[in-house]
Order: sequence, then C-alpha cells, then structure tokens
Amino acid sequence: MDNLEQNIADFISTVPKGCIFDAHSVISYLLKNHTDDYLEFHNDAEPTNSFHSRVSRVINSFVEDDVIERIDVKSYSLNIRGNFSENSCWKKL
Repeated sequence: MDNLEQNIADFISTVPKGCIFDAHSVISYLLKNHTDDYLEFHNDAEPTNSFHSRVSRVINSFVEDDVIERIDVKSYSLNIRGNFSENSCWKKL
C-alpha cells in the first residue's frame, strides 16, 4: 500500500459507521493532514481532474474490501479551489 492509499485508509477509518462522505472531504483531509504526500501525488504534471479521479479510484478499492459502499447520489460540496461542484459519495459500512 503506497502513502496515498494508506492516508485514504486512515481517513476512512475515522468516518463513523453509517456516515456518508465525498471525495472532496478526502482530498481536504489529505491536504490538511498529509500535505507532503498530497503534493507528491498532485504534481504539476497531473491535472486536478486526473488527481480527483485517482483519489476516487483509491477510495473505490475499499468497496471491494466491504469497508464502504459507493452510493448512487452526488454531493454538491466545496472543493479545494473554493468552488462548489458535484462529486461522488460513499457510505461507511
């Protein structure tokens, strides 16, 4: 498990059972609590949308482990650029 995966696993472990979270929450957590790792993975060569997709793919890997489930709704939340946008949601099992 690389640092990005471990950091996301750490975030998911803090989500209370039955609660819903979105990708923006995970990215905000990474930026606040694991800045160096965040910056390493989010380099100038990788556009923001690609990084967001990469984070979502890592989060989705925890669905396979029955830790979370992807839910068929979108949130409308604040991203790190200070803009609201739609994004994917998961529920902690």
